[in-house]
Amino acid sequence: MRACRVNLSGCVVETSLYWREAVSANEAACLAALFNSPALFADYAYSRNSDRNFDLQPLARAPNPKLDTADERHQQVFTLTRDTERCAGDFFQKQAASKGYAVTNKREGAISNQVRKRLRKSGFNAQIDEIVRQLMTDRT
Repeated sequence: MRACRVNLSGCVVETSLYWREAVSANEAACLAALFNSPALFADYAYSRNSDRNFDLQPLARAPNPKLDTADERHQQVFTLTRDTERCAGDFFQKQAASKGYAVTNKREGAISNQVRKRLRKSGFNAQIDEIVRQLMTDRT
C-alpha cells in the first residue's frame, strides 16, 4: 500500500483507489505518513483478501487517529511528510530527466521500492515510524 496527498480534481486512477477526505493539508500530511508507516503494516495485512488486494477496506480497519494540531508529534509528522514529499519529488524529476519516462504500471513497483529505499536512507521513514508507533500506543 502506498499513500500520498493529492488534489482529486483531474486525478486518473488505473486500478483502485482508497481515499479519505482530509479537512486540511496538515491532516492529509499526517494521514499519508500514517498509511506509509511500517507501524501499520500488520493492520493492513489483516485487512487483505489476497496478496494483491486490500478489498476489505483498509482505511476502515486500520487505525486513523484524529488530527491534534496542539500535539507536537503531529507537528513533527507534518514537517517530515513535507520533507519526504520533496525527497520523492526530487527522485521523480531526476528519473524523468535521466531516463525520459513517466511512471507506468510496469515500472510502478520498482519505482515505489526505489523511493522507499531513498526515504529509508534519508532517515525520514525511521523518524515518522517512531512517531506513528507512539501515536498508536496512545490509542490503546
